[in-house]
Amino acid sequence: MKTMDEQGRRLCRFQGKVFVLSAHRFNCSSPIFIRRFMFSQTAARIDQYQEFPEMSEETVLDRIEEEFGHTDYGQIVYSEEVLYWIGYMYRYWSYTKEISSKKVYRIIKPEEWKNLYYVYHTMDPDAAIARIMEAKNISEEEDYTTLGVQILRSLLAAESK
Repeated sequence: MKTMDEQGRRLCRFQGKVFVLSAHRFNCSSPIFIRRFMFSQTAARIDQYQEFPEMSEETVLDRIEEEFGHTDYGQIVYSEEVLYWIGYMYRYWSYTKEISSKKVYRIIKPEEWKNLYYVYHTMDPDAAIARIMEAKNISEEEDYTTLGVQILRSLLAAESK
């Protein structure tokens, strides 16, 4: 697990802004955009802190459209506040737990975030994530296993030098 720092907060704010802009730029529903984003190559690059902050929010939206194509599917568009919070929280979870955007998306879908917004949006993100994990019976041990593998890999890499 990683402690939230300034780089992480910038990534969270950036992703929140991308989600907000998606409502103005695309005619598809918010859940469709979010799924596309979370499974995109761009999200994977952000997961690894590549190309940030060189990318603008508009560039991210361009890349999502290039990767998945244009769609008008769906009509559900979340409010800007909800979109920002969902984008922020997805990135916060990915950054602090050091897991991919895809994995976080598989844990919690946009509709669930939307339903939790009024209850959790004023909460500390760590506390909100802990409550969601508890409600879904996700143990911290899963995160420790991921962390242990990462530590082992870094140790093995250092030994081989």
